[in-house]
Amino acid sequence: TSICAGQVYMGQDQSGIYYDTLAGVFGCDTIVELLLTVIFDEPFLGEDLFVCNDDPVILESPTQNTEWSTGEQSQSILIAEPGNYWATIEDINGCSIVDTIKIEFEPAIFVPNAFSPNFDGTNDEFRAYFSDTSFELYTLKVFDRWGGLKFYSNAQDVGWDGKYKEELCPTGVYVYVITYSLPRCGETLLKGDVALFR
Repeated sequence: TSICAGQVYMGQDQSGIYYDTLAGVFGCDTIVELLLTVIFDEPFLGEDLFVCNDDPVILESPTQNTEWSTGEQSQSILIAEPGNYWATIEDINGCSIVDTIKIEFEPAIFVPNAFSPNFDGTNDEFRAYFSDTSFELYTLKVFDRWGGLKFYSNAQDVGWDGKYKEELCPTGVYVYVITYSLPRCGETLLKGDVALFR
């Protein structure tokens, strides 16, 4: 006999061979042998994931009628947000199996395309903004249109105030290069333009 994990059969809830002696009405005993198999949950969603880009992840299940923690009932779902997810399926024995998975994404990044360092307290500094700060390496470089380095920082919370050697830089478009490294994703390079306004 097979039972699902958590069920009890004839007082037993573990796989094994069990014997019981039943007394007969005419003085003969009957020995009953029970071979019991307990069906335990088998993981089907895979290992926890750390995604090294912001692309959504597709979670797949072996059955079509899977109930997901998101409320969906389908064979697969699209995951775009970090978190713990679980799914419930029914195996061929009619046992309900639940599996969980944790999904993490690398930090989200926002890099403004303009700033105005006129020291009015609003948008005076150019820097990147991340949803996490657990970098092994971080650098920000800003160049003028001739390739001259105007700013360098290896601290994530230190941005460019629009000056070079304490002199105000002219308005215009500058090129930034951001390099950062995450323990599980390696090094990432970001390049782009930022407009300086007064």
